[in-house]
Amino acid sequence: IQTMKKMNQIFSLIVFLILNLLFISKSFAQYNYGFELCEHDVLIDGRLNLNVDTGSVFIGFQSGVNINPEISKYNSAVGYEAGKNLTNGNSNTFIGYWAGLIEDVGGGNTYVGKSAGQRGSLSFRNSFFGIGAGFNNSGTDNLMLGANSGANNFTGNRNVFIGRNAGQNELGSDKLYIETAAFNEVDNTSPLIYGEFDNNLLRINGSMHVTEFANLKPRSEAPSSPETGTIYYDSDDNKVKVWTGSAWENMN
Repeated sequence: IQTMKKMNQIFSLIVFLILNLLFISKSFAQYNYGFELCEHDVLIDGRLNLNVDTGSVFIGFQSGVNINPEISKYNSAVGYEAGKNLTNGNSNTFIGYWAGLIEDVGGGNTYVGKSAGQRGSLSFRNSFFGIGAGFNNSGTDNLMLGANSGANNFTGNRNVFIGRNAGQNELGSDKLYIETAAFNEVDNTSPLIYGEFDNNLLRINGSMHVTEFANLKPRSEAPSSPETGTIYYDSDDNKVKVWTGSAWENMN
Protein backbone atom coordinates (compact mmCIF):
# COMPACT_ATOMS: atom_id res chain seq x y z
CA ILE A 1 0.00 0.00 0.00
CA GLN A 2 2.80 2.39 0.90
CA THR A 3 4.49 1.58 -2.38
CA MET A 4 1.29 2.44 -4.26
CA LYS A 5 1.00 5.72 -2.36
CA LYS A 6 4.56 6.67 -3.27
CA MET A 7 3.95 5.83 -6.91
CA ASN A 8 0.80 7.96 -6.90
CA GLN A 9 2.72 10.84 -5.33
CA ILE A 10 5.49 10.56 -7.92
CA PHE A 11 2.96 10.40 -10.74
CA SER A 12 1.13 13.47 -9.38
CA LEU A 13 4.42 15.34 -9.14
CA ILE A 14 5.32 14.49 -12.73
CA VAL A 15 1.92 15.66 -13.99
CA PHE A 16 2.29 18.87 -11.96
CA LEU A 17 5.72 19.56 -13.45
CA ILE A 18 4.53 18.89 -17.00
CA LEU A 19 1.55 21.23 -16.62
CA ASN A 20 3.77 23.97 -15.23
CA LEU A 21 6.27 23.59 -18.06
CA LEU A 22 3.48 23.86 -20.63
CA PHE A 23 2.15 26.97 -18.92
CA ILE A 24 5.57 28.61 -18.78
CA SER A 25 6.28 27.71 -22.42
CA LYS A 26 2.99 29.23 -23.56
CA SER A 27 3.44 32.34 -21.43
CA PHE A 28 6.90 33.16 -22.72
CA ALA A 29 6.67 31.84 -26.29
CA GLN A 30 6.69 35.39 -27.65
CA TYR A 31 10.13 35.90 -26.15
CA ASN A 32 11.56 32.62 -27.44
CA TYR A 33 10.38 33.02 -31.03
CA GLY A 34 10.29 35.99 -33.38
CA PHE A 35 7.14 34.78 -35.13
CA GLU A 36 3.96 34.24 -33.10
CA LEU A 37 0.54 33.19 -34.33
CA CYS A 38 -2.59 33.63 -32.28
CA GLU A 39 -5.49 31.58 -33.58
CA HIS A 40 -4.68 32.35 -37.24
CA ASP A 41 -3.74 30.11 -40.14
CA VAL A 42 -0.66 30.89 -42.22
CA LEU A 43 0.37 29.25 -45.49
CA ILE A 44 3.89 29.94 -46.77
CA ASP A 45 4.28 28.48 -50.25
CA GLY A 46 7.93 29.22 -50.90
CA ARG A 47 10.81 30.86 -49.12
CA LEU A 48 10.57 32.66 -45.79
CA ASN A 49 13.93 33.70 -44.35
CA LEU A 50 14.22 36.22 -41.54
CA ASN A 51 17.94 36.47 -40.81
CA VAL A 52 18.81 38.37 -37.66
CA ASP A 53 22.56 38.12 -38.19
CA THR A 54 22.49 39.78 -41.63
CA GLY A 55 19.47 42.02 -41.00
CA SER A 56 17.87 40.59 -44.15
CA VAL A 57 14.30 39.50 -44.97
CA PHE A 58 13.33 37.26 -47.90
CA ILE A 59 9.70 36.33 -48.50
CA GLY A 60 8.45 34.53 -51.59
CA PHE A 61 9.35 31.64 -53.82
CA GLN A 62 13.17 31.66 -54.36
CA SER A 63 13.44 35.29 -53.26
CA GLY A 64 17.05 36.00 -52.35
CA VAL A 65 17.82 32.30 -52.67
CA ASN A 66 21.40 32.84 -53.90
CA ILE A 67 22.43 35.48 -51.37
CA ASN A 68 25.81 35.09 -49.67
CA PRO A 69 24.92 35.77 -46.01
CA GLU A 70 28.57 36.13 -45.00
CA ILE A 71 29.15 39.30 -47.03
CA SER A 72 25.67 40.59 -47.90
CA LYS A 73 23.72 42.54 -45.29
CA TYR A 74 20.46 44.45 -44.78
CA ASN A 75 18.62 43.23 -47.89
CA SER A 76 14.86 42.81 -48.22
CA ALA A 77 13.17 40.92 -51.04
CA VAL A 78 9.43 40.27 -51.12
CA GLY A 79 7.78 38.54 -54.05
CA TYR A 80 8.11 35.64 -56.44
CA GLU A 81 11.85 35.31 -57.29
CA ALA A 82 12.46 38.88 -56.10
CA GLY A 83 16.21 39.37 -55.85
CA LYS A 84 16.67 35.73 -56.76
CA ASN A 85 20.19 36.10 -58.18
CA LEU A 86 21.51 38.69 -55.74
CA THR A 87 24.72 37.09 -54.48
CA ASN A 88 26.69 40.03 -53.18
CA GLY A 89 24.96 43.27 -52.25
CA ASN A 90 23.95 45.42 -49.30
CA SER A 91 20.97 47.57 -48.36
CA ASN A 92 18.76 46.57 -51.31
CA THR A 93 14.95 46.51 -51.23
CA PHE A 94 13.12 44.53 -53.93
CA ILE A 95 9.33 44.31 -53.74
CA GLY A 96 7.24 42.66 -56.45
CA TYR A 97 7.10 39.69 -58.77
CA TRP A 98 10.59 39.39 -60.40
CA ALA A 99 11.73 42.69 -58.91
CA GLY A 100 15.53 42.80 -59.13
CA LEU A 101 15.51 39.26 -60.51
CA ILE A 102 18.87 39.31 -62.34
CA GLU A 103 20.66 41.76 -60.05
CA ASP A 104 23.75 39.90 -58.87
CA VAL A 105 26.01 42.53 -57.32
CA GLY A 106 24.51 45.84 -56.25
CA GLY A 107 23.83 48.09 -53.31
CA GLY A 108 21.47 50.77 -52.10
CA ASN A 109 18.81 49.95 -54.71
CA THR A 110 15.04 50.20 -54.22
CA TYR A 111 12.87 48.43 -56.80
CA VAL A 112 9.09 48.36 -56.30
CA GLY A 113 6.75 46.81 -58.84
CA LYS A 114 6.51 43.71 -61.02
CA SER A 115 9.74 43.33 -63.02
CA ALA A 116 11.11 46.61 -61.68
CA GLY A 117 14.86 46.48 -62.31
CA GLN A 118 14.35 42.89 -63.40
CA ARG A 119 17.37 42.48 -65.69
CA GLY A 120 19.79 44.95 -64.16
CA SER A 121 23.22 44.01 -62.88
CA LEU A 122 26.03 45.81 -61.02
CA SER A 123 23.60 48.59 -60.08
CA PHE A 124 23.95 51.04 -57.23
CA ARG A 125 21.68 53.60 -55.53
CA ASN A 126 18.83 53.34 -58.04
CA SER A 127 15.17 53.94 -57.24
CA PHE A 128 12.66 52.29 -59.60
CA PHE A 129 8.90 52.43 -58.94
CA GLY A 130 6.29 50.90 -61.24
CA ILE A 131 5.74 47.84 -63.40
CA GLY A 132 8.84 47.35 -65.53
CA ALA A 133 10.48 50.53 -64.28
CA GLY A 134 14.23 50.39 -64.84
CA PHE A 135 13.92 47.10 -66.69
CA ASN A 136 17.35 46.25 -68.16
CA ASN A 137 19.15 49.08 -66.35
CA SER A 138 22.58 48.44 -64.88
CA GLY A 139 23.45 52.03 -64.04
CA THR A 140 23.90 54.16 -60.96
CA ASP A 141 21.94 56.92 -59.19
CA ASN A 142 18.85 56.74 -61.42
CA LEU A 143 15.28 57.67 -60.47
CA MET A 144 12.58 56.07 -62.61
CA LEU A 145 8.94 56.54 -61.65
CA GLY A 146 6.13 55.09 -63.74
CA ALA A 147 5.35 51.91 -65.66
CA ASN A 148 8.20 51.03 -68.04
CA SER A 149 9.96 54.31 -67.28
CA GLY A 150 13.62 54.02 -68.25
CA ALA A 151 13.16 50.52 -69.61
CA ASN A 152 16.21 49.57 -71.72
CA ASN A 153 18.35 52.42 -70.41
CA PHE A 154 21.06 49.78 -70.19
CA THR A 155 24.00 51.60 -68.59
CA GLY A 156 22.62 55.11 -68.02
CA ASN A 157 23.57 56.99 -64.88
CA ARG A 158 22.03 59.88 -62.94
CA ASN A 159 18.82 59.93 -65.01
CA VAL A 160 15.40 61.11 -63.84
CA PHE A 161 12.45 59.65 -65.75
CA ILE A 162 8.93 60.41 -64.54
CA GLY A 163 5.75 59.10 -66.17
CA ARG A 164 4.55 56.05 -68.03
CA ASN A 165 7.15 55.01 -70.63
CA ALA A 166 9.16 58.14 -69.83
CA GLY A 167 12.69 57.81 -71.17
CA GLN A 168 12.00 54.33 -72.48
CA ASN A 169 14.87 53.34 -74.82
CA GLU A 170 16.91 56.43 -73.89
CA LEU A 171 20.49 55.18 -73.80
CA GLY A 172 22.27 58.20 -72.33
CA SER A 173 23.08 59.55 -68.88
CA ASP A 174 22.20 62.75 -66.98
CA LYS A 175 18.84 63.05 -68.74
CA LEU A 176 15.45 64.33 -67.53
CA TYR A 177 12.18 63.10 -69.02
CA ILE A 178 8.76 64.07 -67.73
CA GLU A 179 6.15 62.54 -69.98
CA THR A 180 3.38 59.99 -70.04
CA ALA A 181 2.47 57.89 -73.04
CA ALA A 182 0.00 55.15 -73.80
CA PHE A 183 1.25 51.58 -73.96
CA ASN A 184 3.78 51.12 -76.81
CA GLU A 185 3.62 54.84 -77.65
CA VAL A 186 7.09 56.02 -76.72
CA ASP A 187 7.86 59.70 -77.28
CA ASN A 188 11.58 60.23 -76.69
CA THR A 189 11.93 62.90 -79.39
CA SER A 190 9.62 65.53 -77.91
CA PRO A 191 8.58 64.74 -74.31
CA LEU A 192 6.66 67.43 -72.48
CA ILE A 193 9.79 68.26 -70.43
CA TYR A 194 13.32 67.27 -71.42
CA GLY A 195 16.55 68.18 -69.70
CA GLU A 196 20.29 67.53 -69.60
CA PHE A 197 21.81 67.87 -66.15
CA ASP A 198 25.38 67.94 -67.41
CA ASN A 199 24.64 70.80 -69.83
CA ASN A 200 22.20 72.75 -67.62
CA LEU A 201 19.64 72.44 -70.42
CA LEU A 202 15.86 72.43 -69.99
CA ARG A 203 13.46 72.14 -72.92
CA ILE A 204 9.67 72.43 -72.81
CA ASN A 205 7.89 70.93 -75.82
CA GLY A 206 4.65 72.84 -75.59
CA SER A 207 3.18 76.13 -74.43
CA MET A 208 4.42 77.64 -71.20
CA HIS A 209 2.21 80.07 -69.30
CA VAL A 210 3.65 82.32 -66.59
CA THR A 211 1.01 83.84 -64.30
CA GLU A 212 3.34 86.31 -62.58
CA PHE A 213 6.57 87.27 -64.36
CA ALA A 214 9.69 85.88 -65.98
CA ASN A 215 13.13 87.20 -65.14
CA LEU A 216 16.03 87.18 -67.61
CA LYS A 217 19.44 87.51 -66.04
CA PRO A 218 21.31 90.40 -67.73
CA ARG A 219 24.42 89.45 -69.66
CA SER A 220 26.99 91.51 -71.55
CA GLU A 221 27.67 88.96 -74.27
CA ALA A 222 25.25 87.37 -76.69
CA PRO A 223 24.86 83.58 -76.47
CA SER A 224 27.21 81.73 -78.78
CA SER A 225 25.76 79.51 -81.54
CA PRO A 226 22.15 80.54 -80.81
CA GLU A 227 19.12 78.83 -82.28
CA THR A 228 16.57 80.90 -84.13
CA GLY A 229 14.25 82.45 -81.57
CA THR A 230 16.84 82.60 -78.76
CA ILE A 231 16.34 85.68 -76.55
CA TYR A 232 18.52 87.36 -73.94
CA TYR A 233 18.72 90.60 -71.96
CA ASP A 234 21.65 92.75 -73.11
CA SER A 235 23.08 94.57 -70.08
CA ASP A 236 25.06 96.98 -72.29
CA ASP A 237 22.02 98.76 -73.75
CA ASN A 238 19.26 97.32 -71.51
CA LYS A 239 17.50 95.72 -74.46
CA VAL A 240 15.87 92.31 -74.82
CA LYS A 241 17.12 90.80 -78.08
CA VAL A 242 16.07 87.88 -80.26
CA TRP A 243 18.14 85.94 -82.77
CA THR A 244 16.30 85.91 -86.12
CA GLY A 245 18.65 83.43 -87.73
CA SER A 246 21.01 86.03 -89.16
CA ALA A 247 21.11 88.90 -86.66
CA TRP A 248 20.14 90.04 -83.15
CA GLU A 249 17.07 92.26 -83.21
CA ASN A 250 15.80 94.43 -80.35
CA MET A 251 12.45 93.38 -78.92
CA ASN A 252 11.83 96.63 -77.03
